[in-house]
Amino acid sequence: MYYYEVVLPTLNSPIKNEFTYSADAKLNLGDFVEVPLKSKNYRGIVTKKVTAPKFNCKPINQVLIPELLSEWQIDLYHYINNYYFANPAKTIHLFLPNKILKNKKIDLGAKSESNSFLDILKHKCANKHELNDEQKSTLNNVRDDKEKIHLIHGVTGSGKTEIYLQLIEETVHKGHQVLMLVPEISLTPQTANYFSNYFGKEVVSIYHSGLNLSEQMLEWTKIRNNQAKIIIGSRSSLFLPYQNLEFIIMDEEHEFAYKQEQNPRYHARNIVQWYHQTLNTKVILGSATPSFESYAAAKSNKVNYHELKQRAKKTPLPKIEIIDLKDEYKNKNYSLISERLQEEISTHLKNNEQIMILHNKRGFANFLQCQDCGQAIDCPRCSISLTLHKYSGQDILQCHYCDYQQTNPQTCENCHGHNFKNLGIGIQRVIEELQTLFPIARILQADSDTTSTKHSFTEIYQAFKNHEADILIGTQMISKGISIPNVQLAAVINADVGLHLPDFRAAERSFQLLTQLSGRAGRNIKQGHVIIQTLSPEHPVINAVKHNNLEEFYENELNLRQEFNYPPFSKLTKLTFSNASKDKLKKAVTNLENQIQKLGYQFKSAPALIEKRHNKFYHNILIESLQPEKLINKLDLELGWTIDRDPISAI
Repeated sequence: MYYYEVVLPTLNSPIKNEFTYSADAKLNLGDFVEVPLKSKNYRGIVTKKVTAPKFNCKPINQVLIPELLSEWQIDLYHYINNYYFANPAKTIHLFLPNKILKNKKIDLGAKSESNSFLDILKHKCANKHELNDEQKSTLNNVRDDKEKIHLIHGVTGSGKTEIYLQLIEETVHKGHQVLMLVPEISLTPQTANYFSNYFGKEVVSIYHSGLNLSEQMLEWTKIRNNQAKIIIGSRSSLFLPYQNLEFIIMDEEHEFAYKQEQNPRYHARNIVQWYHQTLNTKVILGSATPSFESYAAAKSNKVNYHELKQRAKKTPLPKIEIIDLKDEYKNKNYSLISERLQEEISTHLKNNEQIMILHNKRGFANFLQCQDCGQAIDCPRCSISLTLHKYSGQDILQCHYCDYQQTNPQTCENCHGHNFKNLGIGIQRVIEELQTLFPIARILQADSDTTSTKHSFTEIYQAFKNHEADILIGTQMISKGISIPNVQLAAVINADVGLHLPDFRAAERSFQLLTQLSGRAGRNIKQGHVIIQTLSPEHPVINAVKHNNLEEFYENELNLRQEFNYPPFSKLTKLTFSNASKDKLKKAVTNLENQIQKLGYQFKSAPALIEKRHNKFYHNILIESLQPEKLINKLDLELGWTIDRDPISAI
């Protein structure tokens, strides 16, 4: 008799998802089986062989698909569970398309050993792109050193993608698979089109969470059957059933979208490192603004560092101009658009050139305030003000956390006054002002309000690329992955948004966002122009962006991180408790604080920045420890606590 642990991905239990079963014959780890639990049958994955338990256990009903998951996938499953203190069912779910869990009969087809794709590649890849000296040197260095992870730090427009292309071509010619990671779904179609046009759609697979069940299943099966050689996808594509994955390229590796915020709370960069260390997979990290973790690793020679200082087409980096909004107010210009920016927009419109404008605030106004008593209109479910949106001429107040909506109030609940005023600047208000100043300009909006449907961002991008609009205004989503030769002006309405958040990554985020947005301008032949409006022109982030001084900014920030023992000089684990009752929350937090103190660990404890969300209160406890499992395994954590190892935010 044999005994195995089976994980049930469809059993939604916060306590236990692993159960022990018996089998008459020997099974393989990764077998997809049907097992009984109480009065029902469930589908699950065999994850571990165990010794005979002291209790009687039920037998496995049947093996549905032998070795549905490979041995390396089971190893990765265990790593994620242990490192991220994850729920086993949610972890195993990462590896399985929903259609397999829901359908009774699944045809996975046969694995392909055909090399017919080589004929496609020979036909498609006849014309190689010419690389400059910096690109050639980086390409050769990556080829020569296969032991370390490589970080390619290249200014925007330096041609990192062309290096990726040639490395991918060499890899797939050997019959191996390559994964090209992009941080967000919105970037996937653009990257996929670029690679598909070069290699051919037949060998390129696109995978992300936005696909429907049938699309996910189709791509999953193609990869499992070794029919897709080049896989382009978001972080979820790390768990696909690769047969011979040789290379992972993680583009825009600094992006916080690579961190999953739900259980299991993994970071894609950490999983990529697991591939390299465990399976000897070659890895490239690429960015114009590397993460502090990767930059520090490069400086300590833990990863190979390659710098591309010039744009591929030898176009100079854009001219960056800082506008002090305090001077605008002194000159009695209270417009959202400074006089200098108005001049430049007008000039570029006359020259038939396109403009990109960043404003990282959705809606029309940040909040609505009673002018009689000062009361803001807050969300009843969250401790945050409602944002004013204008939809088809109607004013709607909306919460950006729980999506609660209401119409504008006529009377203040606090003082019964009727004098309300819109305060703060949302993207819709900026558009309204642009339309007033430049009535003939065609304007496109790109934020989560306009890109909620499946292909909406791709349609906006394509329309702007085809010059069906003169100005593209959007939130941070427009700062990356967009390369349009006719964009000569990039502007930031208010660079202070996010700059002063009480979080140790605030400066890093702001620098990366502003630098990436700046890189959208002048990517063809003519030098671009960037205008950044701010109330803090002397801030270190603004100065670093203005002078393109990444190294000095990073060194200064790293010194601060080291002084206060923040990552990458420490490892943080964030424990968060949530409850609808503030009294229960206080009791649970005090209990855990006492436990941690008795065990002799240092910690920081504070309410979350947005303390109330979705009718629940939130409190964070931060632990600094390289091995938090030693502490957490000793803690008595009641239901309501979540664990986030290596969080991207402390608040």
